[in-house]
Amino acid sequence: MRRLMMVGMILSGILASVAATAQPLLVPTDGSVRALDMEYYRVEMKVVDGVASADVKMGFRNHTSRQLEATFIFPLPEGASIGEFRMEMGGKWVEGKVLEKNEAKRIYTSIVARMKDPGLLELIGTNLFQARVYPVPANGVQRIELNFATSLKQESGTYQLVYPLKTARHFSGTTKDFTFTLKLQSKTPLRSVYSPSHKVRVKRKGDHEAVVGFEQQGAAFAQNLQVFYSVDYNDVGLSVLSYRKKGDPGYFMLLAAPGAKDTADEIPDKKIVFVVDTSGSMQGEKIERVKGALKYAIERLRDGDRFNIVRFSSDVESVFPTMKKAGGEARKEALAFVKDMEAAGGTAIDDALATALGGIVEADTLVIFLTDGEPTVGETDPARIAKNALLVNKLGSRIFPFGVGSDLNTILLDQLARDHHGSPTYLRPDKDIETTLAAFYDKISHPVLSNIRLKVPSAKAYGILPGSIPDLFRGEQLVIVGRYRKAGSTLIRLDGTLGGAKKTYDFEAKLPEDDRDLAFLPRLWAKRQVGVLLEQIRISGEKQALVDEITQLGTTFGIVTPYTSYLITEPGYKYTTNRPLRPSARRGGEDRRIRDNRIFGETGSGGWADGSKMAPSAAAEPSMDEQSLLLDAEEFKKDSGEKAVRVAKTVAKMKRAEVAGETAGTVREVGDKTFHWKNGGWVDDAAAAGKRIKVKPYSQAYFDLAKSSKLVARYMALGDKVTFGWKGWVIELADDGVEALPAGLKKKL
Repeated sequence: MRRLMMVGMILSGILASVAATAQPLLVPTDGSVRALDMEYYRVEMKVVDGVASADVKMGFRNHTSRQLEATFIFPLPEGASIGEFRMEMGGKWVEGKVLEKNEAKRIYTSIVARMKDPGLLELIGTNLFQARVYPVPANGVQRIELNFATSLKQESGTYQLVYPLKTARHFSGTTKDFTFTLKLQSKTPLRSVYSPSHKVRVKRKGDHEAVVGFEQQGAAFAQNLQVFYSVDYNDVGLSVLSYRKKGDPGYFMLLAAPGAKDTADEIPDKKIVFVVDTSGSMQGEKIERVKGALKYAIERLRDGDRFNIVRFSSDVESVFPTMKKAGGEARKEALAFVKDMEAAGGTAIDDALATALGGIVEADTLVIFLTDGEPTVGETDPARIAKNALLVNKLGSRIFPFGVGSDLNTILLDQLARDHHGSPTYLRPDKDIETTLAAFYDKISHPVLSNIRLKVPSAKAYGILPGSIPDLFRGEQLVIVGRYRKAGSTLIRLDGTLGGAKKTYDFEAKLPEDDRDLAFLPRLWAKRQVGVLLEQIRISGEKQALVDEITQLGTTFGIVTPYTSYLITEPGYKYTTNRPLRPSARRGGEDRRIRDNRIFGETGSGGWADGSKMAPSAAAEPSMDEQSLLLDAEEFKKDSGEKAVRVAKTVAKMKRAEVAGETAGTVREVGDKTFHWKNGGWVDDAAAAGKRIKVKPYSQAYFDLAKSSKLVARYMALGDKVTFGWKGWVIELADDGVEALPAGLKKKL
């Protein structure tokens, strides 16, 4: 049995800590063989009252036809203790041993030098778990397992857990599944559970347990997985996260979450009106699914709930002249009304809204408005219909439009949602109708707070998004972001109503003068702000001030918009969007292709190359949602059709974005610096002054710089051509740079 070596500890769950950055690696000792692909990566974590434990299982595929000897590397944050480490060797599981920590830097730098991959520099200064593995079976899978435990620290009832995933560019993730499961248990009631990095699924099990899950096939590890959760005894728990660079306005996020359960007598009676399109285009499966969804909702009304149904086609009729309680005969009458619905005639949207909003609704009514077509009867001008709805909605009912298919006016539905404090939903004309409407009804069945207002009086807060805060329902949580000018302690107050009674929730927060740990917050705020501005253009028309602000935010934060091209160019490599850009944004007919989740860029010789292997910048592809915005500015403003529906969905998601996501290829944020791609390299725009020096990549000077500071190593990890400021010097990585640092700079390290 070969000696196994292990260095270091494991996970950081500490709020305001810097996470380690890399997936595990299995690197053959034969330098001619590349690192082995990770086939699967499965993590099961459990946190009980702030104490975390984890079981990790990995499999690496030996793609060669011979046995290999390899080194297993697991980059680890600080603060945890290893329980067990096992790997299968010749059919047997073998335990690991611990080595002293100083060996870690030597191992990291040797791998960086061998792989010529600067991304691995982010590991220097990080604790390392290492083991020597032999034999790795030919054409087989090497299985490795380990577990660890750590205590999480908390601040003001909020915990952060960071699981390291971010990779160097040569190691893209898993070829099969990545699965992450986090089970939370707390004696103090759990309130908000939130991930800014990944679109996780959160399942509540009462007030004291929750399960957070994420699974992806062929996962690309672009960023670490982060989870924030808070505990609170109040009915609605509030927690605040913040970010500020000294001298600039700061950013904050408010998480508000109620308890997971309530008793029947705690649920207030609600008021709801269903406004349903039964025009001829709704014939067939669509009308049957709508009727099924209405039946589901009506049968689940509480006896004290007040409701009505408005049906419209060429004409308009309601089941009752006014709102009725669901008890008694009203429910039976409504179910019979739904059963008799038939799809025929035109689409009188203006008359339907006038009937519902002008004569039927009561104060605090929710209006579910469902249609599959453009207005064809009565008033047909969408702008006039929207204006008329504002005039008749004197009681402030909230409208939730549901658009079916693509033959509808998305701009009208978006405007109705914006003007009347609701949110639009777009459905496929199939089972989406029934399942989505039923899920929406289940959500609104348990209201917690309506007519919500946020006050941050002493912080000089501004730019609060969403501008119109949605209602809060049981099992949901609010994610509100904003900016502040004044640091220090401040009262944060959430006001609202429930069943006509006023409710107020207060929280004392300390907004920092300078704290840059939660770097996702600025981009999340910017992403929402871009969504708001794009919606304004779609509804009200293009104004230069709006375009300028979108362009500025898009280029600064790396956000895809119709007004900012997603473009990288460098010697011998051309890279642009997978859809035609506006002619002014295209350069020489540049193009790219996507195949099997890889990005292929056009090379200077006219061929195609895997962009993720050629440049660090090429690895950041727009998400499927963002690709909807890669349109000509005129295409973007179309009101109907499949593209219009995709754009409407994307803009709506941006307005309520909770996951910051990765920046586009032209921007990188590292620590307290923002780098832009210029002239074939990454440039720190703040590094304008100071003594300048060029340093040759992978030289002794290069590794001396990397080992001097974790932050410097992270700057250099961007690539082979990076310029950044450090301790009064401007350092440029370049092939013609020095191989030994001058004494003046060496003293400052």
